[in-house]
Amino acid sequence: MGIETGQSKGAAFLAAYYLQNGKGTHAYRYFGVHRLLEGQGWSYVFRVAAPGADGVALVGEWNDWQPASMQRLAGSGVWEIVWQTDICPEGLRYKYRVQKGESVHDKADPYARMSESSGEGASVICTELHYAWQDDAYLELRAQKYADHVRYAYPMHVYEVDPVRWLGDERVLTGTVPSYRVIADLLAQYAADMRYTHLLLRFPGLQSGGREGLITRFAPDGMLGTPDDFAYLIDRMHKQGLGVILEMDCRCAGTHSAGVCNLDGCNLYAHAGHGAPQLDLTDPYATALLYSSALYWLRQYHVDGLYLNAEGMMPNRATGDFVHTLAAAVRAGVPDALLLLRASGYRGLSAGQALGGLGYDLVIDPATEAALLDCFSMSSALRVSREAWREIARGLYTEDAIIALSSAICTRQAGSVMGSLGGTHAEKFATMRLLYLFMICLPGKKLTFMGTELGQLTSACLSEGVEWFLRDVRSHAELLAFVKALHVYYLQTPPMWECDYSRDGLAGVECRDAPQGVLAFKRFDRAGREVCAVFNMSNQPAKGVRLVTGGRYPYYECAFSTFPDGSSERLQTDGQGCLQLDLEALSGTVLTPIIPTGGFWFRVPENE
Repeated sequence: MGIETGQSKGAAFLAAYYLQNGKGTHAYRYFGVHRLLEGQGWSYVFRVAAPGADGVALVGEWNDWQPASMQRLAGSGVWEIVWQTDICPEGLRYKYRVQKGESVHDKADPYARMSESSGEGASVICTELHYAWQDDAYLELRAQKYADHVRYAYPMHVYEVDPVRWLGDERVLTGTVPSYRVIADLLAQYAADMRYTHLLLRFPGLQSGGREGLITRFAPDGMLGTPDDFAYLIDRMHKQGLGVILEMDCRCAGTHSAGVCNLDGCNLYAHAGHGAPQLDLTDPYATALLYSSALYWLRQYHVDGLYLNAEGMMPNRATGDFVHTLAAAVRAGVPDALLLLRASGYRGLSAGQALGGLGYDLVIDPATEAALLDCFSMSSALRVSREAWREIARGLYTEDAIIALSSAICTRQAGSVMGSLGGTHAEKFATMRLLYLFMICLPGKKLTFMGTELGQLTSACLSEGVEWFLRDVRSHAELLAFVKALHVYYLQTPPMWECDYSRDGLAGVECRDAPQGVLAFKRFDRAGREVCAVFNMSNQPAKGVRLVTGGRYPYYECAFSTFPDGSSERLQTDGQGCLQLDLEALSGTVLTPIIPTGGFWFRVPENE
């Protein structure tokens, strides 16, 4: 075997092209390690951008980590080396040894497609996937569903989950991490059974040897398996009809050997500041890395969408420009990909870029999320009025919003949604069911963090994982069954999701003879069919509430917060178009009209 330096044909031109203005979205096709399909044996080229370095060498386990000098390509900050060998080197570990003055340090490859499973942070030679995908039918359906003119006319409930901590068993607590394949089988079955439509996968770092998950931006975490194993996880979700959205970290630079911070001995990729170094989104090398990473996951691994937490990023013009350009790059490269953004204080985040917006599909507003949970966290005597609840609903139309109970709000509260609620034990669970029903009925797609559906009381979800032993506790088991039945009802009820972002999909309902804390509104589908949601936010019963429904047809109660199944009792309207009903304390109900011309009535199946 032998290693040689030398500039491959057109390399200098390609380097300049991919890094021009920091907008290269295909840099992964040039940087990193690639097999050259020419000559005899196995030939690989390694390329890394390190413009501030005085010298760069390739080190690997094939020669006991002895350095082989790389050549700097003329007119660029790119270093290259070609390695020829008689044996297949796939799976071998390597790093770049960077010299800056008297300092010498080893760094992983920022564009490596595979990382080692130990805590040393080395890159692994992997030039292609070998997984046989079986999701062609799913991708074809996705292209149809996510077309611009129909992408919002479908139900969407996202389950935000850290797949490792979701398991919540002793394997996580003892540091023994399962593989992507084990996670895939268990998580896909559970999420499909609970009737979620999408998963938002988070890999926040396993704190093993200082490593962080997905640190190279192109490699699944080697502690959980190979790239083929990660492909299996995505494919397994698609087989269950579940979309997969990946959280994209655009800030963390990483100070250890697997991170890009100080890669060339200078401030390439990252800038130093208060706290941990962060990626410099004005650096063309950093932005090219991120744009390419986004397109790589969407294309290579068939990921359905990306989630970007831009909270606190937008006031800075440079980072705002990055968020805008990222959306444009994804739109051009993968038109049917979903883009989720967490940001507040700005309008037009979900408006098309042709209209002056950022072009993201769905937006989580932290202020709206916090206000929603804060209202339910208050005692019933302090809860906001009906007018304030209507104001929250009207505010949802400023963007194409996601109604969320995310990990971010759990972090700011008591570590869990249930833990932030007040009252007695029974009142906590009644409030939790009421909150879930209220969320489902509000306009907008939905997102909940793992453990919320179980009523987890502590912050363990953010550290150890979901406390699945709570399923043996009756109150928690009943909440889980309620959430599942509510999801079933949501999926089969078009007024709950078909017109989420049209003002024609929501109308207020007048409540007469109702105490403070009673709220009602209607939801409509595109055909004008309706459901009427009624809520009693107080911890006192509301008797004889008269709803001005405006029609003469009767209603059925098809969903309750007190128990999931509807009743068969017919509620008749009076001669003035009013419907009278009694509401228990901390309860909600959804009413469905029975219209003689093509009756419209949804009920939760008893066997679900």
